[in-house]
Amino acid sequence: MILEQVFPVAGKEVAFESEHLAVLYPKVEGLRFNFVIANGINLDTSSDNSTNKLDRELLKFIRSQSDLIITTGKTARAENLAASKFAPMLILTTSSEDLDVAAVHANEGKPVYITQRLGTQYPSEKATAIGIVQDQLPEFVDSFCRANSFKHSVLECGMETAKIFAPSGNITEVDLTLTNFASNLDAEAAAKDFLGKIGFEAKLLQILRSEDTWFFRLGAV
Repeated sequence: MILEQVFPVAGKEVAFESEHLAVLYPKVEGLRFNFVIANGINLDTSSDNSTNKLDRELLKFIRSQSDLIITTGKTARAENLAASKFAPMLILTTSSEDLDVAAVHANEGKPVYITQRLGTQYPSEKATAIGIVQDQLPEFVDSFCRANSFKHSVLECGMETAKIFAPSGNITEVDLTLTNFASNLDAEAAAKDFLGKIGFEAKLLQILRSEDTWFFRLGAV
């Protein structure tokens, strides 16, 4: 698979391989938010209905560049998330209901931390309850990362949670994948509309494309 660079340098082509992705998607100090937008599909729809093979491969690479994966109970339930082999996972939830997803069952992935009542038991010893969130979510995540020396975290969540984090100043970079968009203008318009909806002020760092799939990196202003 080949990626074509659109911005900042147009026309350059690189293979969709780890050695090139490491340059195009370097490690981010702080919180990186990853999201996929499919043309014509509601933003609140599960990413299973929006993603494609390229996006899934990029997500794997971004996870490999991260030392903590942050998600929500809603996302974990909707996508039956499994523990990652790349980094520990933090599941943010305010629900006391059983979190019956792959991540809390016996697996070979990294540890999973869940914001439920201390002492809550899960099928896997790798899944640990760390207590109910007392602060606002951005402040809690910042404290958790500092206390545990996580410096390169990735946030995988829906738009409503992104609306909480984006205005807080906690997000360093937003990585958007836009699928089924015929032109750069259409993809840019969709990206701009999404950033406005979550309240993230951004500067454009990079645009890549592969046929009708577009990849945007946007840094905090």
